[in-house]
Amino acid sequence: MENTGNPLVTLVTVNYNGLEHTRAFLDSLRKVSYKPIEIIVVDNASPNGVANLDQEYPEIKLIKSKENLGFAGGNNLGIREGKGKYFFLLNNDTECEPGFLEPMVELMESNPKI
Repeated sequence: MENTGNPLVTLVTVNYNGLEHTRAFLDSLRKVSYKPIEIIVVDNASPNGVANLDQEYPEIKLIKSKENLGFAGGNNLGIREGKGKYFFLLNNDTECEPGFLEPMVELMESNPKI
């Protein structure tokens, strides 16, 4: 992970039989301009599995839950594994614009009341 002086942002998404959506989501994150980011994908015991997602996207941390924990439980599992100063929970059918994180981090860093 390169040292940019920016705080680490952990992005968490939950997958349940949505591998095509998750791949599109991860493809969009490859274009994100903010660094450093940590990407955590929680598979919520999908019957169809996640194939070799972590080999296709070596930049992610893939967590395979043994049971379906639901949306909140899956996110909580990802949060427990994350190391970021900030966490951003995103649905796996989201496609992100390259500069979407900078405004959030700038605001968070500039206002101690947030």
